[in-house]
Amino acid sequence: MTRFLPKFFLFATLCAALVSAMRAQQEPAKEPQGELPKNVANIIVVQVTGEVYVFTSGETYRFALRAGSMVTEGQMIATGPKASVMLAFSNGATVTIGENSLVALDEFTQTPFGAVFKMSEALSEPSSSQTNLDLVRGELIANVKKLNKEEGSNFKVNTPLGVAGIRGTTFQISYIPDSLQSKPNARADSLTADFAIVMLEGLVEMNVPNRSRPILIPQGKQLVLENVDMADTSGAALGDDSEASEPSTSSAAAQAMLMQRVQTMLNATADISIPGTPGAKIYTPNTAGAARENTDDQGGQQQSTDTSAETDSSGENLSPSPPPQPDAPRLSPTDGTGA
Repeated sequence: MTRFLPKFFLFATLCAALVSAMRAQQEPAKEPQGELPKNVANIIVVQVTGEVYVFTSGETYRFALRAGSMVTEGQMIATGPKASVMLAFSNGATVTIGENSLVALDEFTQTPFGAVFKMSEALSEPSSSQTNLDLVRGELIANVKKLNKEEGSNFKVNTPLGVAGIRGTTFQISYIPDSLQSKPNARADSLTADFAIVMLEGLVEMNVPNRSRPILIPQGKQLVLENVDMADTSGAALGDDSEASEPSTSSAAAQAMLMQRVQTMLNATADISIPGTPGAKIYTPNTAGAARENTDDQGGQQQSTDTSAETDSSGENLSPSPPPQPDAPRLSPTDGTGA
């Protein structure tokens, strides 16, 4: 009789498994538990001019970018001669990468946000985010909405000279290496470059290695360095005692040109709306400019009531020094209010 026991236990095990499977089919599916996803960040390609490619560092394959494409953190973007690409970030930032540039999207993460985020109406980002770009060479222009600093938001641009910390602002930053062929008298073991940050509004904090304090570049100012010796690792070009580290007043021509290019960016992204995540928190700016938490689904639809005009041919609303006009429509995130 004992020889039949193993078969009996096997039969009983199979019957128990079958009953469990039938019960699982009859029970209603349970809602997934836990926190909302931490990364809902999206980067949309708005416009492409000329040859622009995206690739992953260390890989040989590269792909041509087209308007409507999506790029993500961990990728690199390269532009050819007379080429450029405009990117819209889901935290409200708009970035244009100029010709002959190489930019790495080292990090872009964002916490979920509720309701719909409209680029044309936003004065501040809809939720906290972490943005870390690496300008290997070339030029980029950025319009960054007011960051939720109290929630830990950061927007940084790494350059060979240091890290530029952004505080909700509009700026141009460039790092253009000079080829040795164009400078026959240059040392064979050195490389020189031109570096510049031009501020339209807001504030950039430039943190430089071997320097005890950051360089603050406010609205209307610029930091320009020519023929920087990149072989000098002592940080003398932007050291504490360097006269070149003092920002100077940006020319009216440079401000006007930058203003025109930023206006083009704002117009191109005005119609972009980014859907929120159901159940996520909604952040709306209060009268002091800080973000407050709101759980009403309609709250996110009313982030701003003074931005009915999406375009302004005069460009006065983007002026770096606008007169106080509380009810005037604004096209920029800070409109000269700084961080």
